[in-house]
Amino acid sequence: MSQLAIVNALRFNNGLSLLTLTADGLRHVLELGYCVDLVVSGLRNGVATFAEDGSEQDALAEFLAACHATPETAYNAPHTAVGLDTRIQQTLFRVPPKYC
Repeated sequence: MSQLAIVNALRFNNGLSLLTLTADGLRHVLELGYCVDLVVSGLRNGVATFAEDGSEQDALAEFLAACHATPETAYNAPHTAVGLDTRIQQTLFRVPPKYC
């Protein structure tokens, strides 16, 4: 997977951060309302350096670079037709299932 493919896949920045918490840690965050910003402004280490460290884009780009960077390890799943894709719901093409 090329650097350009990674950049194009992550063109938007929705500002999400991933944080792993224990049950006690989550309780503490919810009770006290702490906000943790994992993004390190201006710091761009690693193989994929187009996004700031700690951002969702950086995490995915580093994963893709580590696991799919060569022609032998490139992501190569066949495309699924819109009507058969159960992962991405496009309501113009398919009515999503009702869960309740």
